[in-house]
Parts: sequence; C-alpha cells; structure tokens
Amino acid sequence: QDERIEPVSTLSSEILRKVARKSDFDGRSPEEVMLGLYLYPEYWRNVSLVYVTNDQLKSLLGVTESRIPLTSFFDAQGNYKLIEPVKAAFAKMPAMRNVFEKELINLDERVNICFMVVNGDMFALFPGTTKDVKWSFPGNSPAGLSSEESLFVNKGFELLKESLNGRGEIGTRQILASIASFQTKYASSYLSSDSKKKVEIFYNSLNPFKRVFPLYLMVGFVLLVVIFVNIFRQKTIGSKVRIGFSVLIVLGFLLHTAGLALRWYIAGHAPWSNGYESMVYVAWASMLAGIIFGRKYPMVIATSAMLSGIILFVAHLNWMNPEITHLVPVLNSYWLMIHVAIITASYGFLGMSAFIGLLVLALFSISNPKNTKNVRNMILQLTTISEMSVTVGLYMLTIGTFLGGVWANESWGRYWGWDSKETWALVTVVVYSFIAHMRLIPSLKGIYNYTVATVIGFSSVLMTYFGVNYYLSGLHSYGRGTADSVHWSVYVIIISITGLLMVANFKQKNLDFESIK
Repeated sequence: QDERIEPVSTLSSEILRKVARKSDFDGRSPEEVMLGLYLYPEYWRNVSLVYVTNDQLKSLLGVTESRIPLTSFFDAQGNYKLIEPVKAAFAKMPAMRNVFEKELINLDERVNICFMVVNGDMFALFPGTTKDVKWSFPGNSPAGLSSEESLFVNKGFELLKESLNGRGEIGTRQILASIASFQTKYASSYLSSDSKKKVEIFYNSLNPFKRVFPLYLMVGFVLLVVIFVNIFRQKTIGSKVRIGFSVLIVLGFLLHTAGLALRWYIAGHAPWSNGYESMVYVAWASMLAGIIFGRKYPMVIATSAMLSGIILFVAHLNWMNPEITHLVPVLNSYWLMIHVAIITASYGFLGMSAFIGLLVLALFSISNPKNTKNVRNMILQLTTISEMSVTVGLYMLTIGTFLGGVWANESWGRYWGWDSKETWALVTVVVYSFIAHMRLIPSLKGIYNYTVATVIGFSSVLMTYFGVNYYLSGLHSYGRGTADSVHWSVYVIIISITGLLMVANFKQKNLDFESIK
C-alpha cells in the first residue's frame, strides 16, 4: 500500500478506520469485517457500517444515523444517490470546495473502498514475476505465470469462500499457505521478514497508544482529586498512595515507550514523521518531563499524566491518521531523528509548564484563609518545576530551530527563508525567552504574572504545531491539512481560561508572595 508492503491485518485496520471510524466493529476484528465484506456481501450491504457526520449529507441520503449501510446510498432503481453531487464537487478546484463538498468526496471515497473490498480489488496478494510489476488481486492474474499459477490467482479466493462455507474440498489453511508460498516464490527478496510481520500484527492487536491514554487520564485525574481533597483536609498525601499512583503511571509510560519502539521497528524510521506520530511523541515527552521533575511531587506527575492523556486522546480523534507510511523525500534524512526529535520534545516540556500554570491558577482560585499555607507551598513547588520545565523546553526549542536551519540548507539550499513554520518557530523562541526572563523585570516579576505568561504563551506553540499545518501553507506543506474554520471547542476553552484567570487574579491577592524573589 503506497509502496509499503504490509500485512492484511494492517490493511484491514486502515480500511475499518477509514470507513467506520472505529478500530473494531461490534466485537469483530478488522480482518473479520474485511473478509466478511468480500465473502458475504449480501449480508454486509445491510450492516450500518459507513460513517456519516454531515447533516446535509444525511438529508441528501434520507438518513438520520451516523453509520449507515451501503444500501442507503442507492435508490429503489439501484442508482447511486451521490453521483451527480460528487461530479459537481470534483469539477471545482480543491481550494474552492466548501465543507459539504469535501465531506461528500470523503464519503464517496469510503463507499468506493467498501466496493473495492467487495469486488476483491483490495486483496492485492499476488506479486508479479519481478519487483517492478504491481501486485495483483484475485481474478487478475499477472503476466508470466504458468497456467496452474494463473488459475490459482483467478480462482483461489472462490475456493476460500467455498471452504469457509463448508462446501470446499480444500481447507482454508491450505489455501492461505498456498498464497504465502506464491508470495515467497516471487517476492522473497523484498518481503518483510516473518519476525517483522509478526511484530506488526502484534502491534495492531496491542494498539498501545489507544490503551495507554485512558490509563493516563484516569490515574492522573484521580490523583489530582486526591491531592485537592487533601488540601481542603489540611493533610498531605500518604507515601503508599503516592507510590501506588506513580507505579501505575510509570507502567503506562513503559507501554507508551514500547509502542514507540515497535512502531520505529515496523516503519524503519523514527516514529515522529507525521501528525499522528508527532502527537504521540509529544505526549511521550510530556510524560517524561513529569517523571523527571515529579519524582517527589505527585501533583506534577498527575499533571503530566493528564496532559499526555489529553494529547493521545486528540491523536486518536477522527482527523488524525495513524497509518504507517513511507517517508516523503524531504523527511528521508537523518535530520528527522535529530531536528524533529529535539524540537517536538520541547513542546512536551513547554506543554507541561502551561498545564502546571492552569493548576496554579486553580489553586489560586480555591485558596481561602484555612488552606492558605498548603496552597502557598504547593504553588511554590509547582512554579519552581514550571520554571525548570520552561528552561529545558526553551533550550531544546532553540537548538532544534538552529538544527532545522542546517537541515533546510541541505534540503532547499538556504538556512532561512521566512517560511511560515520557520517564522512561527522563531516567534515561539522569542515568546519563551521573554517568559523565562520575566523575573528580571521588576514590574512583571511575580508568580501570578509568570503563570499567566506560561498559559497564554503556549498558544504560540499551538500555532506553530497546529495553526501552520492546518491554516497556512509553505515549504513544510508535507504536514499540511485542511481547516475551514476554528472549532467551537476552541472558543469554549478560551472563555473558560479567561474566567479562571479573572478568578485567580482576584484570589491571589489574598496570598502573600511579596517575600518571594
């Protein structure tokens, strides 16, 4: 697939995510769904499988559900309901298409994928006699084969269907073994090793990043609740409780790390080459920062777990594609391991400082005469760790930006060109250089001012990471997506943070930090 040879397990997962936006379906594995579509199309055409979210598209199709069967796309005469709207959408230039037309084209693609599976066109399991020949699907025998081999390619899947239905004379495992032998005969020189195939299938079944983010979120949230309750109770968290929560989070981090290692081995390159992988890596860096700085401070490790969980949750939303692909030419460089690893990891450290800032604002907001001492001590600890995290993040961000210039010179023949990504990376360096040195300005020093700066300053990181890729264009367009508007949740977050800032500003005056330098 896209010049990468992958197990059917991986292809099935990609197809199910594309069509149904799910990693499994009604308890069935992706392989079961894909084989079911091919072997039993009469049944699966009536299963609500295809994902539809656009209300205008639902109205056009006459449905109300978010997942609908393939039969819903055809009228009583068997005509495809979307054919004319799709033609009109494709007639427009991509930049001129509105949200409905983009969703229409994506939905049409999902339907076509289903029928490619039904027709067997997705089962490109039979290599040609040379590496340059495209692999063939059942019923489309490549040239240069013997008559027996051509017959097997053309009829092998029909035999498989008969065997699965209990009517065949040849066992299913024997047919699959024959397909494997055919692949070995003509493609053994460039096929992945058996161990690599087994690792990839294991990685697909393990799905480590999707498993670990609920653990991060749940354990981090519960630990934060315990800490906040103890603040009101005028007590500190017990050592056994702290160690127990820390062990769970570290176990999650080890699974997270193992997932990155497995993906690196499978892909053959560093696993931070696209949007999904970089999100997973930023979450890993955030959790690493929490473990480093939070060994003695449970609130820090809880904060990092929450942040990492949120990042992984976002990475598994519908608009992120977790597919493993070959590197685009500009990324096929050893600088991917160096530049991208350093600058992306910096986002984890800067993100932790911003999340700590939100916690400090929350602590300001809940402060009262009874818990002033506990709140003040907690704020001092968190602010100290936040300053260390900002310092580490700023060093990494600055070094990564300079290394990016070296890579740009190798790739494009110039060190700096004011490309949108380069410009915003520099803006972020300037913003955090100011934040790191605010304490040296008498009129700006103070915990509250620093905290506000870390929270607001993180918007420059978000603009560099998301805004440039999804709203602007430039030489870094290999990572570019499409976005027509700002999601409503962004406005909700901005309003919520503004309210928290106002409450914290009012309450922080009751805490005496004047003696703190």
